[in-house]
Amino acid sequence: MYVEYLLTDKGYDAAKVLVALMAFGEAWFFGRESEPVRLFSRETGRRVRPELVDAESGDPIDVRRLFAGPGPSFPRAERVRRERFAEYYQRRAGPGPSRSRRP
Repeated sequence: MYVEYLLTDKGYDAAKVLVALMAFGEAWFFGRESEPVRLFSRETGRRVRPELVDAESGDPIDVRRLFAGPGPSFPRAERVRRERFAEYYQRRAGPGPSRSRRP
């Protein structure tokens, strides 16, 4: 007897992580032409190659160009926030006033 399993919304979100791991495996373990599994579009039948993109801009994400900041559920202790997310707070402060000496 065949029973079809349908993913929940949570399952579909988790599947995105697995697809990203497939791209990692293709790049670092198997190579572009020797991967054991390939993905194809159900609408077009063409091969799909996953890429992580920014939801706002659609641009590919380069993790070397990112920095982290506190989210809403991070502890509110200011000292802890500033220690863990120093770059975030430095960037929010901006360049600051010039400290040049005048004669």
